[in-house]
Amino acid sequence: MWFDQRAGRVTASTFREAARAENSSSLVKRVCYPRASHFSTEATRWGLQKEDTAREAYLMVMQDLHTDLQVAASGLIINPELPWIGASPDGVVTCACHAPGIFEIKCPFSAKDRALGECVKDSRFCLTDTKEGGRTLKEDHGYMYQVQAQMRVAEVQYCDFVVWTPQELFIQRIESDRTFFDDAYLRVVNFIRTGILPELLGKWFTVPRLSPTSTSENTPEGCYCGMPAGNPDNVLSCISKRCKRKNFHKSCLKLSRIPKRWLCLECKKQTK
Repeated sequence: MWFDQRAGRVTASTFREAARAENSSSLVKRVCYPRASHFSTEATRWGLQKEDTAREAYLMVMQDLHTDLQVAASGLIINPELPWIGASPDGVVTCACHAPGIFEIKCPFSAKDRALGECVKDSRFCLTDTKEGGRTLKEDHGYMYQVQAQMRVAEVQYCDFVVWTPQELFIQRIESDRTFFDDAYLRVVNFIRTGILPELLGKWFTVPRLSPTSTSENTPEGCYCGMPAGNPDNVLSCISKRCKRKNFHKSCLKLSRIPKRWLCLECKKQTK
């Protein structure tokens, strides 16, 4: 269900990419086929493993600063005013002294054996030193785009941005910046119109445009998303003996029902 609801929606984690994309076929595929594009690396596994520890550390610090502070899981949020984007903050935070907000936790694998003071020297790291001697999330980093999108979708005014390492805990309360969001959102909408909608409606980025001289030899193998077939229960095969793609993910096809005999788009065009 989580993957299905994300399919075709620009999520907060891809908000910066979508705002800067120029019909990126790789990003279009990731947005339209999130299940097929799902991946796991040592860095992502580290982040998942340490998230609960980071949440507990965040809660311990914030409980001393706020009255009756509570945190709860969030899940995927879809705002009816912005149905084509979604956000999954790591949680919702409430207290008796402030309005509700959200929090986003990062457990960077690159910082597991280094102090944050060392990490900020890396231009790719999300934090930077301030002139006042503190640290802050970089204005142009993907995480800033992520939390601003999360706040807009969730309709809250702040996000506690948390960076956890085995040695340190960094917490920054970031306020909603509607100007920042609106500027990025206009560019995201353009990406949706020129990239996501053409793919959802006509497989524009995954099906070759056939000409009178096109042959099946020009057609790539496998599902439109480009990922391996995987679980046989999620595979639907084209009945054409000449089909080069042959096997497709049911989750990518988004069919309202699964037919017993089915022709893919390319084979349908070639039979006309």
